[in-house]
Amino acid sequence: MGARVTQLQPRLAPIATARAYFDAARYSDCLGALHRHVGCVPATLRAQAYLRMSRITEAIETLEAFPPGDDDNHAAKAFYHLQLSAALGRAGDRDRAEAAEADGRVHAISSADPEALAELAFYEARNAWSHRKLAEAKELVLQAFCPDLAIHARALNLAGLIAASQGDYRMQVWYLLSALKHLEKFETRYVGLEGPILYNLAVLVTDLFLPDAYEIVSCRAETLPWTDDVALDHYHVYRCLGWTEAISGNTLGAFRNFRVAGAIAPAPAWEMLASLDRAYLSRELGENLMHAEEIDNAMRLSSKIPWTDLRGEERWALLSLAEVMAPVKPGQAQLCLDLYRRIVRPMDPTFVAASDPRVTAHEKYAHGTVFAQSQEKAPLATPYLQSAFEIWSSIGYAWRASRAAMQLYVLTRDEQYPKYVREHIKEFPKSWLAAEAAYCG
Repeated sequence: MGARVTQLQPRLAPIATARAYFDAARYSDCLGALHRHVGCVPATLRAQAYLRMSRITEAIETLEAFPPGDDDNHAAKAFYHLQLSAALGRAGDRDRAEAAEADGRVHAISSADPEALAELAFYEARNAWSHRKLAEAKELVLQAFCPDLAIHARALNLAGLIAASQGDYRMQVWYLLSALKHLEKFETRYVGLEGPILYNLAVLVTDLFLPDAYEIVSCRAETLPWTDDVALDHYHVYRCLGWTEAISGNTLGAFRNFRVAGAIAPAPAWEMLASLDRAYLSRELGENLMHAEEIDNAMRLSSKIPWTDLRGEERWALLSLAEVMAPVKPGQAQLCLDLYRRIVRPMDPTFVAASDPRVTAHEKYAHGTVFAQSQEKAPLATPYLQSAFEIWSSIGYAWRASRAAMQLYVLTRDEQYPKYVREHIKEFPKSWLAAEAAYCG
């Protein structure tokens, strides 16, 4: 008689292990720890990981494979249905997403569980915000505030995004700083939560030029255990830190952070943008050889990018490419603008800048900069640059507005522009802009 061979099955990893991996933004490890787990609770966590990785179809499939059973409580069912609604919404299946949301609402209310109710309020607020129902979103997000739980930081971040959509960027800074303060209460570093918060704050630290908040972002970024799954947030934080250093006059620190950003860029468009940052700053500092090398590198990277297929924010890198190339290669800069206009795929509405006047200012500034280099289109440059100037100056983006003002003075000789520059350049007296301003009126 042959001996019977028994195949031993590895012990299932505890759900708590998978949750810890999720909190650490180690989403592949989270999925591995959930291997062979069945039921709606592990399916919900698995779907969360898939969604963080933008694997939307797999998120839907795993949820549909493990619907809630009679033994699952109302809170578990609420989380399940809200997660299913989020996945279906991102897939564009609006009718099924609304039905799942309705089921989630019933179970959350029936549960009387504070976390489930906060999750429901957060989801409904985010949904209202993505459809730009800002008054409704602002009211709903307050119901998601739950100071004893980590979800409170998510709610504060969302409240900041809503404030930004209403044009109140200083209030967004307050919400983001509050979110970071809240996260300090926990021993766990919620990397997947903190990364996006640091990114959103770093943008404002740069554009509003907030040196005190810079120190907070810099310190937390240096100690956060970043992972590849939050590489885009990591990249943007260090790119913004680079620009804040440049505005402060620390060019060595600026180039260092731009190189860090380029090294961790998760896609060629982002790597190209870091190269353009170095190209722009090196030109302003008179480093012509470095400028030429970085322009060539940016163009090489650009040739590999399927621009017309992009649905995210990386499409704006084309505007920066056009802007930086305009003084040296105006014809190619115009081609970049033409290509940008051919991108017709709609932007995901969950991007805050999908309908943001700051994007309009970026577009107008890039077009005006390129048009100013063309004899044929030079008359169009002034209205484009004026639009950018008006937007940036109205929201307190003084250094960006000063860049537009200096170009406008060259084109119009209107004294209002050097007056604006003189009034605001004292905020960043050691930057390259201060040297340029000396020649502006």
